[in-house]
Amino acid sequence: MGFIEMDLGMKTQDGVESMPGNATVVLPLKDGIDIPYPFVAPKD
Repeated sequence: MGFIEMDLGMKTQDGVESMPGNATVVLPLKDGIDIPYPFVAPKD
């Protein structure tokens, strides 16, 4: 499995970030194992 960790946010029309957040996306790797559903992220 491949993991992508992202920082994201939404800005107002004035350029002020009003909704910061983060997300982790899990992607399957070619010829890798299936990603279970529901996916529970491993602890660090």
